[in-house]
Amino acid sequence: DYLPVLRHYLGNETTTFDGVIVFSIGIFNGRKDVAEQILNLAKQNFKQILFAAEDILFTHNTENKVILNKIS
Repeated sequence: DYLPVLRHYLGNETTTFDGVIVFSIGIFNGRKDVAEQILNLAKQNFKQILFAAEDILFTHNTENKVILNKIS
């Protein structure tokens, strides 16, 4: 799996965390497929992701395209 630690903290087995902070959408290395998997995992488990460099807080209410459109 790509980004196993991020997947762990966004998964349902980690109930003590309600979100994570990542530096940038660059963590996805331009891979929209991986980004979509991670975003959907976060939504599924009602976790948040703060993309610090872009100043975007991704929640279960955020549309994936907000992040996916920024990946080139």
